[in-house]
Amino acid sequence: MSVDSRNILICGLNWLGDTVMSMPALQLFKARFPSDHVTMVVVSGLAGFWEMCPSVDTVISRQPGSAGMWAAIQDVKAGGFDRSFIFPNSPRSTLLPYLAGVPARRGVRGSYRSWLLTDVVEPMTTLQHKHQAWEYVDILGMSKEDCSEWGDDVPAPILDLSVAAVSSAEGMLGNGDYIAFLPGAARGPAKQWPPEHFIDLGRRLIKSTNCRVAILGAPNEKSLCLQIADGIGACADSFAGKTSIPELVAVLGQCSVVVTNDSGGMHLATAAGCRVVGIFGLTDHVRTGPLGVGHRIVAAESVQTSRDIPRDSPEARAAMFSITPDRVHGVVQEVIAESRGICECR
Repeated sequence: MSVDSRNILICGLNWLGDTVMSMPALQLFKARFPSDHVTMVVVSGLAGFWEMCPSVDTVISRQPGSAGMWAAIQDVKAGGFDRSFIFPNSPRSTLLPYLAGVPARRGVRGSYRSWLLTDVVEPMTTLQHKHQAWEYVDILGMSKEDCSEWGDDVPAPILDLSVAAVSSAEGMLGNGDYIAFLPGAARGPAKQWPPEHFIDLGRRLIKSTNCRVAILGAPNEKSLCLQIADGIGACADSFAGKTSIPELVAVLGQCSVVVTNDSGGMHLATAAGCRVVGIFGLTDHVRTGPLGVGHRIVAAESVQTSRDIPRDSPEARAAMFSITPDRVHGVVQEVIAESRGICECR
């Protein structure tokens, strides 16, 4: 590092969706301070994701449990960091740079953790009606003027994909033209559009666009994705559990449009450069909608939205069920027409 550069530690978030939403702030930070060396410390399951991020120079992978925490503390100690920014709101995330002796520690005020911080960020009421991505701009100490080029739209995240990941995705999809479905949601049934709606939509799209449908998800969503693929029929393929995160990004990037719940996968699709049709029930798309431009939201009508909802509730399920396949089909067709996508079933 040069004499003028700083050695920066970022304590990353534990959920994929939140992780992707923090990326534009980091991209802005790195553009403003290009000589700073930025290290991300993050749970092991997301280390591969951050290794694709051009705004991060080094990744420290934190393994689960107390042993993993202690090992990460030693790695951070050895890094000789000047300053840390803590994105999560948990006491545990703040404890790591504190015990590692990082002299400057900036994060949002919270129960049982404010005393661990040297620079406490007060939650800004002005951010309550803006996208969650702005919170990380605030934590990184940047002003509205620093983001003047953003305008009203937070830019999409940027990832660098390896040749191997792209080649693997091409091998999976072959010569087919695909629309992607992401039917899962780590948050649970409260954010999931019913499987029968995805099946109905898939059949409609195959008839109207002659495309294939790629059903994608995590290993624990294999059963759900297979159910939807089987229900759609011969022009649907399930790739759930068959991709690494880089391969998933590459597969998404080769699809003409992605239909998805409000989930980590939705945000990952924006980082892949996809056009997204996001399905929202009780969650607030103003706060957690897809980043970038060209995306469309299909939201439940006449409901009270919130940032935080239960993992499951009759009200949440009813809100998701009320969004009809016919309505989503119309929006997907509009997005395909706008992007002049042409699909033909193999």
